Formats: sequence, structure tokens, C-alpha cells
Amino acid sequence: MAIKITSTLQTGEDVKVKLLVYGAMGLGKTRLVRTAPAPLLLSTEEGTLSLRDEDIPTIKILTIQDLWDAYELLQTEDARKSYQTVCLDGITDMAEIQLSQLKKDLTDGR
Repeated sequence: MAIKITSTLQTGEDVKVKLLVYGAMGLGKTRLVRTAPAPLLLSTEEGTLSLRDEDIPTIKILTIQDLWDAYELLQTEDARKSYQTVCLDGITDMAEIQLSQLKKDLTDGR
């Protein structure tokens, strides 16, 4: 059996990375956003205080509609040219926002 050894330098530029950073509060997960290329931050948290010295475009997500609006924005050509990275800060809160809305919309009528 022949084994082919390649180099990481051969990785194509069109490769996209999907990354989930998990950890306790205060470890610097939000600060990691500043290292991403051309980021857009979707945030539910007040934790963006740790980025107060950075100029990072941010969309505050308070409702499920905010999340859908951000998704629609990201489908535009302008957004594709402006942002290389989308960072979700507070994904647990985003899930809670969705669940809260679903509970309102799907009430049991019995």
C-alpha cells in the first residue's frame, strides 16, 4: 500500500474552517473574535465589553427575527465582500431565543 505524504502548504485557499470554541466564562472566547479575518460578530451577550477597544462590526441578536435578518444580510454580495468570518457569541442564548419564540408560536390549543 502506497502512502502519500503532502504538506499543509498544499491546502487550497478555498478551504473554509468551521470552528466551535467552548469554555467557561472569562476564558477569552469573545476576545478570540479579534483574531478572525474580517469578522462580523452576531452577539446576544453583554460580553462584548471585552472587545471595547476593537472596531468589529456587530449585530445584536435579541429576537429570532434579528437572527433571520442577519442571515439574509449574509446572503448579499456586499456582505460576502466585507466579511470573511461570522462569529456567533452566545449560541446558547440564541437557542433560548429560538425556543422562547417557538413556545409562543406553538401553544397547545387543547
